[in-house]
Amino acid sequence: MCSRTIHILTLMHTGGYYLRKSWVYFRTTEQLLNKQVEQDKRIVGLALFGIGIFHFIVSLIPPQFLWLAKLLGFEGQRDKAIQELENCSTTKSMKCVYPSL
Repeated sequence: MCSRTIHILTLMHTGGYYLRKSWVYFRTTEQLLNKQVEQDKRIVGLALFGIGIFHFIVSLIPPQFLWLAKLLGFEGQRDKAIQELENCSTTKSMKCVYPSL
């Protein structure tokens, strides 16, 4: 392989690593939100926005490639994503305007 191809593969691997790391952070945040402790509405809104966007983007993956996303630990349910984005739009966070567009 040429050095350009190796460089592109390295960049894809690095990007995938950081995407997976972000997903794990959002999953942890989602579990903390489900504990029903008192939280700042702005932070809850930001978390719901990030989680909702992740779920929505993964739900857009074509069915023939969905097995790969599940193998990597991603899950996407469009109904759940829309519900999370609607909940985000009712908060007073910085991102509350975007889901209502």
